[in-house]
Amino acid sequence: MGYDTGIRARHPLDPSWELPVYVANFVLMAYGTGAIFGCPAHDQRDLDFARKYRLPVVPVVIPENAAAGSFRDWR
Repeated sequence: MGYDTGIRARHPLDPSWELPVYVANFVLMAYGTGAIFGCPAHDQRDLDFARKYRLPVVPVVIPENAAAGSFRDWR
């Protein structure tokens, strides 16, 4: 389950991109401070969460020689 806090954060690598901040019940407490920056294109739990809440899924790693605009999630 997730809750959209209404807070937006700037992407650490692209300050022009604002991201929604969600609170979710599957954050791993043994992972750092318990806060995780999700990557739905490359992690199954993050992908499931993004699909459930209709969040965009943007691949950040694509196969060599693939066009970024035509690459599709392999799952």
